Amino acid sequence: MKRTLQKLRYVGLLLLLVLVAAACNPDDGDAAAPADEPGTTAVGGDAAPAAEDDALAPSAAEEPPVPEAEEPAPETPAAAEAEDADDQADAEDAEDADAADDAAEEPAEEDADDEEAADDAADEETADDADETATAAGRCFVHLYDGEGLDESDDNYRLEEPGEYADLSDLPGADKDWDDEADSLRVGANANVTVWPEPDFEGDSTDYGPGDYAEIDFEPRSLELTCD
Repeated sequence: MKRTLQKLRYVGLLLLLVLVAAACNPDDGDAAAPADEPGTTAVGGDAAPAAEDDALAPSAAEEPPVPEAEEPAPETPAAAEAEDADDQADAEDAEDADAADDAAEEPAEEDADDEEAADDAADEETADDADETATAAGRCFVHLYDGEGLDESDDNYRLEEPGEYADLSDLPGADKDWDDEADSLRVGANANVTVWPEPDFEGDSTDYGPGDYAEIDFEPRSLELTCD
């Protein structure tokens, strides 16, 4: 009886030690047991082929290989010649276009030059006409003097407007009545004067060309001035 109690005590002590050890190492039980993957069941010798199939299957994370870019084919001499011919044709077209533009601009420039030359000629002609007019105005006149000898101290008057004057009492620009007053006269280089002894061109007229006349036949009462 006493021996039986000792064995039971011994067995109880062992169980206590086992429980203490299990409490200190809770993962030991899982490590001892083989871990089966979810969804797989090892039956007899089928486990090894399944593992080999998994090893041969490509990884889902593995990326497919990127194809290498193909190098361009080397340019053939014929292609190079064709490209050169195209470039030359483009250059010739550009030259032809420039030549056409220049040809179109030349007539316009010539027209502008001709127009400018015509304007210059017109300006010169206008200037010449003005000079001739001024010269004619300076040389076409009749200068009347109220006294013989062309004395500047006497009353005198210069008529520069060509025309017929039937009455000398109101000559343009005159400050006095020149009817039956002039005793001498001077005629410009481009002028001719015809005088009458009566108004309205009545009586026998006398003509005077360019020059100085210190004494005249009669005191005029009408006259005509013309310019060459």
